[in-house]
Amino acid sequence: MSSMVNIIKMDLFRLMKARGTYITLAFVAVITCMLFMMSISFGEAAEAEALEEGNVMWREVNDEEIDAIKGGDGLGFYMPDFTRDSKIPFETLINGFLSSGVFLVFVGIFATNTVCNQYNCGFQKNLSIYSRKKWQLVMAQNIVILVFSTVEILLTALTVLLLSRCYLHHFTWGDIGSIVRYMGIHILMHYAFGIFVMCLVELIRGKVAGITLTCLLSLGFGTVFFSKLDELLKLKKFSVTEHTLVYHVKLLPISYDSQLWGRAAMVAIGAILLYNVVCTLVVSRRDMA
Repeated sequence: MSSMVNIIKMDLFRLMKARGTYITLAFVAVITCMLFMMSISFGEAAEAEALEEGNVMWREVNDEEIDAIKGGDGLGFYMPDFTRDSKIPFETLINGFLSSGVFLVFVGIFATNTVCNQYNCGFQKNLSIYSRKKWQLVMAQNIVILVFSTVEILLTALTVLLLSRCYLHHFTWGDIGSIVRYMGIHILMHYAFGIFVMCLVELIRGKVAGITLTCLLSLGFGTVFFSKLDELLKLKKFSVTEHTLVYHVKLLPISYDSQLWGRAAMVAIGAILLYNVVCTLVVSRRDMA
């Protein structure tokens, strides 16, 4: 047990010292800012057009519209249409950003870099000498990916919060409890996606291929593929699409729904267990020398 604790400490130390960690987090903050400012820009253009036509454009979002937003009817990238005077709750903004799937890309890139860098710098070889229980190496990577996923979600929320306070004149929180629970389950799903990428990279041992597949899956191309697969299989009581992580990241409503939230949690936990077992088998049979 002490050897595993030491391995985790060393991996966390590498996480804190690695320049790539901070570069990736910087990209998370920058992309969040860009998406936020783009939404404001589009909103202002729409408002100007509406004023020219004499239409009343901006008003507080009513309950029915908020429920529709929370429901996540589609898999598209939803971003609230707002300006400085909009009254859109913070919980709706968080739902819009996290359900986009964009932030899965950064977890996948981080997981890819973590695995590849350990091989390239000989870190895994040295650790395998230090501990013959190679499953401990996989568990240490799990902790690092979980820490990064948590920091990424918190950073995204903090960036959206700061921008909202600066640019939204009538800032409202919404249901804080829903925000906390929603962020928690997204941490779980992002962590599960990171484990999936970790397993994928361990199998193919290719950094470029790992990042490419991460981007394609995160942005929804995998969902299109699995939807076509469901059409071909025509299974009545089982849908491949509904058992994928990206599907639940994009679909999950911020308002608690026992069926949807329960299924999302089961898919995430199942993915974590499955891909860890596969990854452990791959690492255990690999010659680290």
